Amino acid sequence: MSAATQTRPNVGWHDLVTREEIDAWLEMRDWKSWASIALDWSITFAAMALVATWSHPLTIVVALFLIGTRQLGLAVLMHEASHRSLFSNKKVNDWAGNWLCAYPVWSDLYPYRPYHLQHHAHTGDTTDPDLGLVTRIRSIAEHALTPTAAEPRGLTRTTIAAPWERLLVAPNCVNYHMEHHLLITVPHYNLRAMHERLVELGVIDPGCIDRGYAAILRRAAGKREGAATEPTHLFEDRGAHTPPTPRVPPF
Repeated sequence: MSAATQTRPNVGWHDLVTREEIDAWLEMRDWKSWASIALDWSITFAAMALVATWSHPLTIVVALFLIGTRQLGLAVLMHEASHRSLFSNKKVNDWAGNWLCAYPVWSDLYPYRPYHLQHHAHTGDTTDPDLGLVTRIRSIAEHALTPTAAEPRGLTRTTIAAPWERLLVAPNCVNYHMEHHLLITVPHYNLRAMHERLVELGVIDPGCIDRGYAAILRRAAGKREGAATEPTHLFEDRGAHTPPTPRVPPF
């Protein structure tokens, strides 16, 4: 990171951006969410068609991977709906979030919403509901081994994902996770613009940005092997504060 973008650890990010910039990040363009849903379903149906047209062990494996990634993509969009940032209309948001995103991956938007807000309220500590099995891998990639800070920009990581990672690991801009924690109702398609602006302002600690998921997991594995005891907090001993429970807009 250049000298022009060195972090300003004692400056709140919201003090450096204008209200107009925040409003632009929060602006919802429903057609982009429809496009994200359509893309996930199109890849799913294309994978099925591939196997139906050319039934072969290789095509079956490829199809399974593609369908699995699109299931993750739909889960990410369900997550968007839980913050009411998928569609501007509340009824459409919840209907699409459930019928087109949650139900197809054996989930349900309504119990997920309060569950997920507890993750935002207790990110990384022992009461974080996302610290179980498979989701712990995601928690490591998104929250572990980040530097100390008095606000979420020091507790969460953004991963600059390669194109293949965006296809297979981080669909629908889920890799811009720190920006999501800073402002939970920013639609997924605006997170990259928010990230680029915050980097330009120099308010993001370099330790909160990584390139690629493999490097993060290798570093986390090395840290764990050298640990004498199991940490009680995902952030190790960084004195992270517990933020209040976030509120979802009631519109």
